[in-house]
Amino acid sequence: MQGLVQAMQTQAHTQAALQAQLETQERADVWWASLLRTRFEDGAIDVAWDEFVRLFQAKFVPEHVQDRMEQEFLSLAQGSMTVALLLLPLLGLALRAGLPAEVSDNP
Repeated sequence: MQGLVQAMQTQAHTQAALQAQLETQERADVWWASLLRTRFEDGAIDVAWDEFVRLFQAKFVPEHVQDRMEQEFLSLAQGSMTVALLLLPLLGLALRAGLPAEVSDNP
């Protein structure tokens, strides 16, 4: 009986999460369509990825949340090394390989 109750609770949580995801997707779609119409002339002007990210974060991710996420990222560790310390040898390898050594948030 307890397993059935847990399964029903899990299903209810899953349905609530899917509904929230759908509502968020619809809200983002409306925002993007409006932005394309008003700011980018119905898609006639190309939107760079970094511009999209900046606009999206400004609309949907409060600055204090972005700051917290940045601090969480910077405090990540692999063994005893933080992300910042792990990044240095990777940048050195990139330079030696002739790759651009810029740090970017573009995928």
